[in-house]
Amino acid sequence: MKMIDDNKFSLMSVLNKFGPFLGLLLIYGLLVAFGPDNFGSAANLETIARQTSIVGIAALGMTLVIILGGIDLSVGSIVALGTVIAASVLQYLVSKTEASSMFDMLSLRADAWMAIVAVVAVLVASAICGVINGLIITKLKVVPFIVTLGTLLLIRGTAKGLANQQKVDAPFSWPGAKRIHRCS
Repeated sequence: MKMIDDNKFSLMSVLNKFGPFLGLLLIYGLLVAFGPDNFGSAANLETIARQTSIVGIAALGMTLVIILGGIDLSVGSIVALGTVIAASVLQYLVSKTEASSMFDMLSLRADAWMAIVAVVAVLVASAICGVINGLIITKLKVVPFIVTLGTLLLIRGTAKGLANQQKVDAPFSWPGAKRIHRCS
């Protein structure tokens, strides 16, 4: 009798530990079996991985905030602002031919430098948003829910304003676009 209880306990511990992952695999298997023919293709898996990586990175940061007992409602708006800034920086750098020749003088290729500049711009803007949230919460002693709700609207408005209420794409003429915008 004790042996059965041990096996049941170990099965429950496995389900508790790996349940969400197993559920995800089950849903994926059902979609491969009953969904569109190309759902299980390597190109679709790559697309899924690329699209979920952004949400996954934001979710990791949000998990840390929640574990520490806080809440940040502005994360999605900060991600939106970051994507607008990245695409805008790449558009600007591609449009400036002197920027390409400046990057060619350095040892890295132009597309690598353009990507580095865009990433740094996104990190700086995101850090500024986080510092603003943190300062208002800690120095002014305002509840994090209220602060991040307000900055959610402020940052979302900034992103929409920078994008002129339109979708902003990274330019296809950017040298790194061939690897990022792979069509299959």
